[in-house]
Amino acid sequence: MKRGLLVSAIAAALILTGVAAPSVHAAQRPGAKCSQLGQVVMKKNKILICAKRGNKLVWNRMGVPTSPAPAAGEQSQQTTDPVTARIERRMVDLPVPNTNVASPPMRFITENSADQQWIPRLESQFLMLAQAYPEFTWSKEGITLMPRTPEWLTETMRGLGCSDQTIARTVNGFAEGSPIWGKGATDCNSNLGTLAIIANTLPIGVEPYDVWDYMVAAEFTEAIRENRFALSPQPMNGPVPMRYYNVGMPSWMREGVEPTFHSIAQAMQTRKWVFDHPDPRKTCGTEILRDYAGFTTAGDGCHYVLGYAANELMIALYGWDAPLLWWSSFGTQQDPYVAFKNAYGDDYDTFERYVREFVRYRAYGEPMSAELLARLA
Repeated sequence: MKRGLLVSAIAAALILTGVAAPSVHAAQRPGAKCSQLGQVVMKKNKILICAKRGNKLVWNRMGVPTSPAPAAGEQSQQTTDPVTARIERRMVDLPVPNTNVASPPMRFITENSADQQWIPRLESQFLMLAQAYPEFTWSKEGITLMPRTPEWLTETMRGLGCSDQTIARTVNGFAEGSPIWGKGATDCNSNLGTLAIIANTLPIGVEPYDVWDYMVAAEFTEAIRENRFALSPQPMNGPVPMRYYNVGMPSWMREGVEPTFHSIAQAMQTRKWVFDHPDPRKTCGTEILRDYAGFTTAGDGCHYVLGYAANELMIALYGWDAPLLWWSSFGTQQDPYVAFKNAYGDDYDTFERYVREFVRYRAYGEPMSAELLARLA
């Protein structure tokens, strides 16, 4: 089951507390100075939030991370990041999209008809993922619910045959504080190919910010993992049919792989690597992957932050198929850490150490070890 995609997972330092009435103040534009951290305003149907950049407060478009300026003597991460550089060198090996593939069957149900104008942005994501991943498919019609109120969502899910438990868990997304959120409900009705909720509670007509363009990867890519996991002998030969979420895959991997699917699919189209992770100069929690292995709904979003970094490092170290290879490497056993070794050759402790080095390099400019740099060369 998928959890809601938190705004803090895209911009870890930004928390939406409310949308102010539109202002005519000329200085309210991206990059201009602001005075109240966390203040949100609406300008020309765009949402701006007052965020910290270095020692200054500036207006930033919602959903776009704001990176502090480099400290004195510190090198620019944008031009010297060895992980990004290694991924860019791999671009010659990235497959091209299969343009002969159509999107899997999907029906959209909106609470407010005005939200239909945002459906094409979702449809383009379905097609992009389908052309990138043969595993992104289902035979029966899927449904995307686009609610604005918990009451409508409750009744609509009940009409689709969802249990009260599934409905309560899903409707709780309205209480999580994000104006755009998503939740999967694939356990709702076996007669559906898939079901997910993409909620938008921004004022009617306000264009959803950038996180909208990741919602399909966030809420519908269970099919990719499920179909790849089915390649392992364990699901087929075990006494009880196994699902990919029954084998204890770490939470940071389950959540962190989602934007990776999107970024790889996008790179197949554009031949450029763009990975919209949280502010690369912010770190989170303990920075140790095992501390974010269990199921968590922690508001700090650290399993997202570390998961994004870990998946990006996976691509750099192991190749484009790395985010999926782990899922199909269980063999006849169920230990995810044995499967990790099967997939990549490295033991999990080594990779965990590499991820911590990478996170701290981006957060604080701390040098990565000669061992890791040699692997990235």
